Amino acid sequence: MPELPEVETVARGLRPWVGQRLNSLDIFDAKVWFESEGGPERLFGLRLLEVARRGKYLLLRFENGLTLTQHLRMTGKMLEAGSELVPLEARENLGASRGKALQVRCRFRFENSELWFFDTRRFGTLTLIENEEAYFQKKGIAPDPIHEPDRAYAWFAEKLAGTAKPAKAALLDQAVVAGVGNIYADEALHAAGIHPQTPAWKIREPRLLWKQILRLLARSIRMGGTTIRDYVSAEGMEGRFARLLLVYDRNGEGCKSCGSEVKRIVLAGRSTHFCPKCQPKGKSGRSRGARHAGSSRRRMER
Repeated sequence: MPELPEVETVARGLRPWVGQRLNSLDIFDAKVWFESEGGPERLFGLRLLEVARRGKYLLLRFENGLTLTQHLRMTGKMLEAGSELVPLEARENLGASRGKALQVRCRFRFENSELWFFDTRRFGTLTLIENEEAYFQKKGIAPDPIHEPDRAYAWFAEKLAGTAKPAKAALLDQAVVAGVGNIYADEALHAAGIHPQTPAWKIREPRLLWKQILRLLARSIRMGGTTIRDYVSAEGMEGRFARLLLVYDRNGEGCKSCGSEVKRIVLAGRSTHFCPKCQPKGKSGRSRGARHAGSSRRRMER
């Protein structure tokens, strides 16, 4: 599932559409229109003012105070009409009610171009709302760590201190930190030297963990996100951050910091990867003066 850096990259890729009026929004798969305050016709004729993001949510802000929130889920992609990433059957039978054609779940018709929401697993959603803050409060989504870092950190520290969940499960909770999923949770815990099963309230220095989260998110954004399987940007480009992953999806391989064998366990229903040497059980984080990685990381990041 796309996480914060991937959704941020998609948002940036959609900014050429800012300023255009939306002539129509054709819904081909009714399930995509989810918990909305009215139908898509409310957006017809309105100008797209901004493409933004909160956590894992894409925000298309239109005139009249209306926002279309989009959750890409596992396989959702926003692509220019006719993209070769869309199967030929879908391109030739756009709007058909079954088969691969339905994977193009809706079509945005702007003044000068079209966008398709292509989603092979069909889990993604579009929700039309009038009040963003009320919507995210109702969803229980934490403040955005990139756009509101101070508020988000205070929220994060308070939530960690109040839960006995394993550290990995806490980082996956969008009510604790918005936008972090399996990839960046594994990498952040590794960078901070925290075993993923450590109870969250025992984390010795949450600010150091927070700094690692922000560092990883920022670096991944600069590299266009992480592509493991399905993710591509709005331009159809894969993210390049995967080559810098030190433990995620490396079960049985060598940790790129110390060379020890990476282990895999399941926490909160998700695969969790960690290095037993860098993240020994019972350890709640590195000391303030400890380096967060070895020379292998420094060579990779140059």
